[in-house]
Amino acid sequence: MFALLVVSVLLGWWERLDDSVDDWAASHRVTVFWNAAKTVFDVASPEVALPITMALGVLVAWRRHRWVIAAEAAIRLALVVGSVLVLKPLIAVPSPRNSLGDHGGAFPSGHTTTAVVCVTLVLAWIGWPRSMTGRVAVTVVVVSIVGATVVYIHYHNLSDVIGGAVLGLLIATLPLSALRRRGRAQPEPDRVTI
Repeated sequence: MFALLVVSVLLGWWERLDDSVDDWAASHRVTVFWNAAKTVFDVASPEVALPITMALGVLVAWRRHRWVIAAEAAIRLALVVGSVLVLKPLIAVPSPRNSLGDHGGAFPSGHTTTAVVCVTLVLAWIGWPRSMTGRVAVTVVVVSIVGATVVYIHYHNLSDVIGGAVLGLLIATLPLSALRRRGRAQPEPDRVTI
């Protein structure tokens, strides 16, 4: 699915829709929304969200005595960084404000990819909501807010956000079964009570 999305972006099938969404956002920019959007943009940036998520993963792994949790977090977050850093220059889609030049750097949205993976991990760790449907709903809401934010502040096109969401979904659902089997095979440590 991601490959088809990349091909459709490269063929220009999204240009009209991207331009329409960008024009609508430009005509509805208000200072109070702009400031709120900038705050969401800054908090959801990979430079902020990834280290915080990794720290939470280490904390959860330490509290549960299951270091496989931290290992899985490290692998998934490294995949976010690696895939986005490789794909942006490879696909070479310019950002709406063309601040990165014609060489690209907008597709896929790193903010959106990061949001999908980080929210998915955190919700799994805290076990809330209990149902998978609830977790998907919370993830969709958070990712929609981040996606709308990066479009609203003219940093990404709608196609960049959709590409980031699909890439994030691929990374978040990538089966790490060998790692999980190893984590289940570890016995619980003896607890000493005083």
